Amino acid sequence: LVANSKRSEIQIIPQNLIKGTVELLPIQSWFFKQKLYNINHYNQATWFIPKNYLSTLEKDKLKKRLNEIYQLHDTLRLRYTHDGLQYYHEDNSFEWQEVKLTNWDIIKDCTEAQKSLDIVNGPLSRTIWFESEEKQGLFWVAHHLIVDGVSWRILLDDLNAEQLAPKTYSYQSFVEYTKNFDLTKTIEYYQNKEAKPMKKSYDLKIGEEIRQHNIAVSLDHKYTDSFVRKVHASYNTQFNDLLLTSLILSINECTNQQSVWIDLEGH
Repeated sequence: LVANSKRSEIQIIPQNLIKGTVELLPIQSWFFKQKLYNINHYNQATWFIPKNYLSTLEKDKLKKRLNEIYQLHDTLRLRYTHDGLQYYHEDNSFEWQEVKLTNWDIIKDCTEAQKSLDIVNGPLSRTIWFESEEKQGLFWVAHHLIVDGVSWRILLDDLNAEQLAPKTYSYQSFVEYTKNFDLTKTIEYYQNKEAKPMKKSYDLKIGEEIRQHNIAVSLDHKYTDSFVRKVHASYNTQFNDLLLTSLILSINECTNQQSVWIDLEGH
């Protein structure tokens, strides 16, 4: 046993603030090449609604947690130069604003927050706490250069966690890691694939009409649980694999087409 054992190396991840520059990922380089009219207004935003009305003490705890999240996720400190240089800014404070409302009219303040982001001078992220006598909510907006759909799920988990986990590998490390991938053959494979239009199952003549029907199908709790958790054991699939298989089978049944090109965005 001793002779066959392998010694695993434990890598210690620094917990201090990350400094320096970060090379742009390809999608970020694409963004800067678009020459958008307002490069600062390319944002994502979300709402966090408390289950119960928060007291002043609970609200202070939320504000403290947000500050801890900004200390934890160095990506929230990223800023950019006009020529597309990406770097970590020393300022890691977050933008918190409180708005007291007599009626729940939040559009103006949310719009101003969206317009206020600045990828050069900061901030790239802002939070607004809205509060009336009956409602409360946290509006959080961030530039798409520093967040995506996966990011919000991580941030939500952090907001709800009893205690924040230590830092993991930094975005800076991830960008360096991606340099090890050679996607030349993968790119060539898809570039050489011919995208064929989907066949029509009918021949429409002049003067004829097509009627469209929407069919909605839903699964009960039992089948949903089976679909999400149990059916993948046989072939090590994921639920999106089964959804795509169902779509292809449906298209084949309607058009007798064996292959279809489907563009997907994955997270």
